[in-house]
Amino acid sequence: MPKGDIGVNKIKTNINSITGIIMIILSALNLILVKFDYTYRPNNYTVFYVINLIIAVFIMFFSIKYRSCAGKTSKIFASFLPIIVLVYVVTLLFSFDFINDYRTYSLLYYEMMLIVTLAFSLTIFFVYNKVLWLKIVVGVISFALILVFGFILLVTMFVSNIGESKILQTVKSPDGTYVAVSISHDEGALGGDTCVRVRNNKNQIPLLLGSVIREEQLWTGPWGKSPNLKWEDANTLLINNVSYDME
Repeated sequence: MPKGDIGVNKIKTNINSITGIIMIILSALNLILVKFDYTYRPNNYTVFYVINLIIAVFIMFFSIKYRSCAGKTSKIFASFLPIIVLVYVVTLLFSFDFINDYRTYSLLYYEMMLIVTLAFSLTIFFVYNKVLWLKIVVGVISFALILVFGFILLVTMFVSNIGESKILQTVKSPDGTYVAVSISHDEGALGGDTCVRVRNNKNQIPLLLGSVIREEQLWTGPWGKSPNLKWEDANTLLINNVSYDME
């Protein structure tokens, strides 16, 4: 048998195993990013979501199509896939940058991706799993999760205008290494605050459809108070005439 055919057969036999292992690795990567105060920022949230959707559909299609070829390990991964992808999306919640350009749509995309990943993993689970009681338990839990996330999605869509984040000022350091941004968070009746974040452009790492970035929050104040930002030199930021050394 040609090597190419052997490789294809291995993918057919282990497609769920491959999917599960990739999800586990990505979950670990998300936790590592959080540990070292990094976040992942897609270049374009719409593109990021659409590509994730396409990947999920393709995995589900081929997993079901090659079900008869699936090995024992692949069937085991199919049973745990809903848990694995849920862990992945939850860890993504902590490592995902939800304020790219300080817009609120990123949360909406995250919730949509959460629903998609749950849907594709549950479909594979129910196709592969033949244990009735396990199907019932997972089905009830999944239905409850879908209701909860569906409600959150509706709230996000219809009342997202209650909270608003906007950039007040953006100041680059003299050599362009750092970018300081003051952001106003208006939470309506819940109040709000104003903060200053600083990003080191040299620490920005291109990764797949976006970049891994590290932003440090240097200052937080009451809502409605716009801080005065000024770079004293390439490594020193003045916030209301108080010095903050970046090194």
